[in-house]
Amino acid sequence: MVLSPQLVGGVQIVAGLAALLLLKPAVDNPDKPGSRGYAVCTVGVGLWMFGLSVPKFTVDYALTVSSFHVLILGTELAVTGWLLLALSITDRTHLIRRTAIALGGGILLLQLLLWTNPLHHLLYEPGLGLDESGLARGIDAAIMTTLEWWWVHTAASYLCGLTGELLLVRGALTSSGIRRKQFGWLSLAAVPVILASTVSTFQLFDLQYNVSSAGFLLAVPVLAVVLFRSRFLDIVPVARRTAMDEMEAAMITLDSQDRVVDANKRARELFDCGPEYVGMPGSEFFGSGPDEMLSGISKEAGEEAELTIAADGQQRHFSVSSSPIGDSPEQGRVVLLHDITPQKRRERELEETKQSLEQSNERLDRFASTVSHDLRNPLYVAQGHLELAETENEHLTAVERAHTRMEVLIEDLLTLARQGDVIEETDAVDLATLAETTWQNVATAEAVLAIETEQTIRADSSRVEELLENLFRNAVEHGGERVTVTVGELDDGFYVADDGPGIPVEEHGDVFDAGYSTATDGTGFGLSIVHEIVEAHGWGISVTDSESGGAQFEIRL
Repeated sequence: MVLSPQLVGGVQIVAGLAALLLLKPAVDNPDKPGSRGYAVCTVGVGLWMFGLSVPKFTVDYALTVSSFHVLILGTELAVTGWLLLALSITDRTHLIRRTAIALGGGILLLQLLLWTNPLHHLLYEPGLGLDESGLARGIDAAIMTTLEWWWVHTAASYLCGLTGELLLVRGALTSSGIRRKQFGWLSLAAVPVILASTVSTFQLFDLQYNVSSAGFLLAVPVLAVVLFRSRFLDIVPVARRTAMDEMEAAMITLDSQDRVVDANKRARELFDCGPEYVGMPGSEFFGSGPDEMLSGISKEAGEEAELTIAADGQQRHFSVSSSPIGDSPEQGRVVLLHDITPQKRRERELEETKQSLEQSNERLDRFASTVSHDLRNPLYVAQGHLELAETENEHLTAVERAHTRMEVLIEDLLTLARQGDVIEETDAVDLATLAETTWQNVATAEAVLAIETEQTIRADSSRVEELLENLFRNAVEHGGERVTVTVGELDDGFYVADDGPGIPVEEHGDVFDAGYSTATDGTGFGLSIVHEIVEAHGWGISVTDSESGGAQFEIRL
């Protein structure tokens, strides 16, 4: 049966329009892997069909030659799009730009030479391929059998098409599960293209018309379904390449044999792998033996491990977790590595600081103990001789007061040196009971204690007792022997207040400094000790005026 040229031309026009309609999925999903390559390929197929159809309706030389130029452009765009699609979905995005520039430059040069051929006749002679019956086999057949440039164009087209096919076949062989099936479908889409192009190019059968474009036309719907309707690569990271590459964590997908299926940008940079990492054994990708790396990564979901890896020229620490693909780790797994090197560095610095502080506290404690011991020995000798003197003498009385002051100073220094330790264990402390007990331990003369709280706090009772003792003593020393001291409750803590003369506002910021005292016989360490105890509990303290005008110390828990 011989088909009329007009019928064939009409079918080709319809096919070209159908190809262009299949552009919609690419327009709707511009960021989908392979979308741009698919779009270029689809436009090429449409132009190819339109170029083939024109000679079926006319024998006008100018129109026929122009349609041939469009046909060549469609052919080149179709194979270029196919190659770009294969590069994109096999995660060779770093080659896409260079490939597009190289092939785009070649296409532009050839089109320029074709459309300007009447000026230079470099590609074909005018009138070539025309006969009275129109172009039953056309200009393309005539050029194909007479001019060398056609074979260069053909060889380049086959090279692009076969390279794309090999990439997809390799992707199918090195993948597993649903990804292998999807790569398999994509590689099968090229089979009718290759068969139809081979038959037409080498005229293997006595066909009435060129059928090479029909192979591409059959492939386009398959590409559309696999890329846009079957959620291609949706379960592996390549389908979310943009999002993955923005991740701070390194993400590697391994198959059931611990071969690398995919890796995001951070992982590729971290382990310094080349573009051919797909299918690489995991131990080779990680740059260490399986006992050092893979064995340390649990295959159970939710479990984490910490690993130290030599990366970026230094030792880096990672928190590693593994999640199975599907219902079982046997289908493969996704490994996430979160860089915790900064946290580890801070932990090490904190530990070093803690050790340094502990050592400093130990040295200070030893120093204070030594100093107090060395001071007490001659002090006890002096006190012994003073007692033996048994003489009433104002000078000896002054010496006795000095001895007493030295004893107080030594005790306060020891207390101050030992108050800086952080409180680690606390108990429930009845503040009212502790205040009453402490009051009995202080020389309060005729001073009065008023308790206006029933609260219970979490604290080290012995340290709080020292705190209250120093505040009580401070109130009696500065407020007089008949001062009234009140222990009261705040919304977030408690206070100790007195009705003495108070503390000038301009001195509120100095009262907790070691050595500060307004009393002539004060050591200046009492409030500094209070401040150290408060800080050791993690509390806060401030001084203000009481309701009676005296001093009020507020401890915020």
